Amino acid sequence: MNNTPKEVKPVEKELQKQPLESNPKQEEKKVVQDPKKESEINTIVGSESGINLIPVLSEQEIKKEDKKKKLNMSAIVSLIILFVISILIVGFNVVFKIQLNVEKEKLVKREQAMSVFSQKILNNNEIMSRIYLYNDIEKGRYSAKDVMEHINNIAIKADCNLLSFSFSGINGMELNGKAQGLEEVAKFWYLLGNDTNIEKISLKSIGKGVQDVSFSFYGSFVLNNFVESSTQ
Repeated sequence: MNNTPKEVKPVEKELQKQPLESNPKQEEKKVVQDPKKESEINTIVGSESGINLIPVLSEQEIKKEDKKKKLNMSAIVSLIILFVISILIVGFNVVFKIQLNVEKEKLVKREQAMSVFSQKILNNNEIMSRIYLYNDIEKGRYSAKDVMEHINNIAIKADCNLLSFSFSGINGMELNGKAQGLEEVAKFWYLLGNDTNIEKISLKSIGKGVQDVSFSFYGSFVLNNFVESSTQ
């Protein structure tokens, strides 16, 4: 009976002397809060080398900075693309201009060749037309001497004197002369009108002077008759 109470008393004393145990959650909070304070102190005080005044960026600020970097990169890429496109456009324009100049030079050369060729054609046509004209003249060539002699013989028959004789066109003629009177002129006109070698004849003018009568006729002769006579 006496031994039991002695053993109980020391236990109570020991219980009173033991300090209160702290909660583990509170200790963890303290441990977690301490690094923040240390980081804040480090940002202001810094390391031994110097003082760092740059504040620590928050997550939102970091995201904003990342977005800015991405936007800047996209802007740079778009500028590079535009620059490359502009260089390509300028290059294509230069190539097209060079090709256009080459084609223009070819066109000028072709036009020059065509102008030379057309000039040759014109010259050939002119030569051919002259050849045809010469052939026509050769075909219709007559002896003016034979025509004048034939009409002069008719004038002699009518007692008329021819003073001048001129040709016009292919077979046109005009003659001037004098006679002693109007009867001789009328006879000459009649003989010319009924001659088979004369195509047509008309009186142009007539004038009576003191001693003689002057006259002028115009008309045409039959060309084939004098061409045949000339070839013979």
